[in-house]
Amino acid sequence: MENIARTLMLGGIALFLIGGGIYFAAKFGLPLGRLPGDIHIEGENGGFYFPVTSSILVSVILTILVNLIIRFWKKYEEELTLVGGKSHQAWTIRDRAC
Repeated sequence: MENIARTLMLGGIALFLIGGGIYFAAKFGLPLGRLPGDIHIEGENGGFYFPVTSSILVSVILTILVNLIIRFWKKYEEELTLVGGKSHQAWTIRDRAC
């Protein structure tokens, strides 16, 4: 039950950040959805809209952000294991030396 609550909280935080990003993109005039390459077709009975270029741009930005977060997370975990002295590799090396 705790995992479900944590997942829902992280999902809510992610949605909040995405919504804030969209809000500030609109406020500062970032033309997401109106970039060259976005497909917009209007017909008599309706329309079709597919933001190709905007989707690619958002995908590249999110890929860079996620990779940076993962890189810093791994570096932080390595520092914790080095400071804590509970690294599995260090334990096995010391065990073999004895």
